Amino acid sequence: MARRSGVLVGALLALALLAQSASAAETTVGCAGLQTALNNANAGDVVTLGELCKSGFPYKLPAVQMTLRGAPGAGFDGGSTVQLEGLGASPTLEGLVFENAHSSGSNTGGALTINAAPHGSTIALVSDTFTNDVASGGEGGGARVNTSEAKVIVSGSTFTGDSAAGAGGGLEIFASEASLSGDTFTGNATTGASSVAGGLLAETNEGPIALSNSRFSENTAVSVGGGAELATPGQAAGFTLIGNTFSHNSVSDPAGVSKSGGYLGGGLALAGQGAQATSAVQRGNTFDGNSVSFKAAPVMAWGGGESAFRVALQSTGDKFTNNTLQSPSEAKGEKGEKVFGWGAGLSIAQCGDLGEEPPSEANVVSTLSDAVVAGNTLLSGPSAGGAGIYVGIVCKISYSTLQLNDSTVSGNAISGASGPVAGISGGPRDVLALANTIVYGDSGGPELGGFQGLSGASATYSDVCSGNAPFAGEGNICADPLLAGPGPDSADVRETATSPTLERGSNGLIPAGLTTDVFGGPRVLGPVFCGTSPPAVVDIGAFEYAYPAPVCPPLIISSHPQPPLAPALSALGQTAKTWREGSSLAQLSASGGKGKGRRKVPVGTTFSFKLDRAARVTFAFTHAVAGRRVGKRCVAQTRRNRGKRRCARTIVAGTLVFSAHAGTNKVRFQGLISKRRKLKPGSYRLLVSASDAGQRSRTATLGFTIVR
Repeated sequence: MARRSGVLVGALLALALLAQSASAAETTVGCAGLQTALNNANAGDVVTLGELCKSGFPYKLPAVQMTLRGAPGAGFDGGSTVQLEGLGASPTLEGLVFENAHSSGSNTGGALTINAAPHGSTIALVSDTFTNDVASGGEGGGARVNTSEAKVIVSGSTFTGDSAAGAGGGLEIFASEASLSGDTFTGNATTGASSVAGGLLAETNEGPIALSNSRFSENTAVSVGGGAELATPGQAAGFTLIGNTFSHNSVSDPAGVSKSGGYLGGGLALAGQGAQATSAVQRGNTFDGNSVSFKAAPVMAWGGGESAFRVALQSTGDKFTNNTLQSPSEAKGEKGEKVFGWGAGLSIAQCGDLGEEPPSEANVVSTLSDAVVAGNTLLSGPSAGGAGIYVGIVCKISYSTLQLNDSTVSGNAISGASGPVAGISGGPRDVLALANTIVYGDSGGPELGGFQGLSGASATYSDVCSGNAPFAGEGNICADPLLAGPGPDSADVRETATSPTLERGSNGLIPAGLTTDVFGGPRVLGPVFCGTSPPAVVDIGAFEYAYPAPVCPPLIISSHPQPPLAPALSALGQTAKTWREGSSLAQLSASGGKGKGRRKVPVGTTFSFKLDRAARVTFAFTHAVAGRRVGKRCVAQTRRNRGKRRCARTIVAGTLVFSAHAGTNKVRFQGLISKRRKLKPGSYRLLVSASDAGQRSRTATLGFTIVR
């Protein structure tokens, strides 16, 4: 009978709520009538504030689901307490201004505080503005929403110049789940010792956190999360970050006031709080110009751009550029524990020290596809590693795996004493796998380090070196990729027309569903000819080079057969992409040759092509040399321009001309242009064209490398 009474009471409550919703009212008030309107509000009511209130604080929200809306410019200005607060409230606050509030109370936000919303309810901040608000004794300089039972939605809102002594300089959220989209956090700060999350702190008790199309810039925290910190114990439903920008945020403690023992995430800190690693899905985010710095001390420092702790990261199209991380000044802390300076661009770590309990699974797998990691700087130290990326687990029995697909790691640098890993660093038991990826051109230390003394590292169809030779693995090369400008302050990883990485990847290694490069262009492009174009092959790296469109002769439609206007040249190929120079002159034949012996690196190669008729064929051998940028041109270096920006310029190293026949032609070539002139070892691009009766075919190209 008691159960039936409970059901009856629940039904009556539901009917009452329906009746309230059916009679929902809309009213517009000024500041004088605002509190009365809030007191009288029922579920579903909409109260519109028509002016900017400068007194009467704090206004109190009712414990019902209602909407408080602001007319343009309406809201709250000033005051020495929180401006608006709610206990048990679950409002939608839309288009309101919160500015110049200063609350010194503990456990409150600067301008807005909402606590203990009902189970299953939703709190929404929509197109609100929080400016120059201060929580000098609490958290959430602009707003604090503390409700473990409710979902929090923030959309199109702006937090500028707010500050808090504790966490969340702009906004602090603790909820069952949180979703933020299209928000802006600029110039917010947390100021107390060990304070965290300069712009945003979002934490859930078990539910997911979603962040999309939001911008964090010039926010600062003392210890963790210069732009933002996101934390959840959730595992499968963890973090989703899409299309966000974190730029010029900082974790900064020049006076050494933090007692937390570590500095994490200049741009963003992700914290999984469960026994197993939390899932994090990221797509199209940018981490640029963020930093971690502190008073020289033996403390932990991770992730100048992003720090992901106890997280299994699945990243697509993210850019980590021009971030900076300071390393600990010593290898061990005050109690003799090891400390580390990991990952100026990105750090993915699963445990903080050797004594920490490891995750329950033995292997945590993270994947980066279409990633750019360039121009990051790691300040050298005795425990520094990974100016580009650090990944690993410093736990007794666990290990971590990082898979990089179609990505570029280049132009990262060790500042100070050389030695730490400049590219990708891992722990002693961790695993690294590269596919269609560039890891080249990082300075001040080795490209790779850790990963079981590199026995745990593998690569296929990638530009990565072992000494001066390609790293062991199918399709790998070891050559300067000739990127536009991957170093600090530029981080431009676009390949150029002479890059040896063009058409050198493997289409079969592209992850399923990856259809664009990091800049949104097609993931696979190839040369386009007026006739039949060869099958396109993916470039190595995050960028796919777009070949210029050919200038084709007009199509002539006639009832009489017409000969082609130019010879048709097709099927350009070669027997070896990497070969040693020989001593024989180039020789044209119909059958070609198979080379001699069974050398791993053959002497010379055999080029082949087809013609639809006899024609004069020109081979032009080009390669890239260093130059200086003068105006919009890349010119040869002189004493006058040697201080200009570096660039790569393409020159013709030599040409050969043949009288070729219709059908298949083969040219045996060992590097000699003439008896006295030969190509030096290096990477080249061959341009082949055919001409007849004053008409020239489209130009076909391929690349090759000469070694000693």
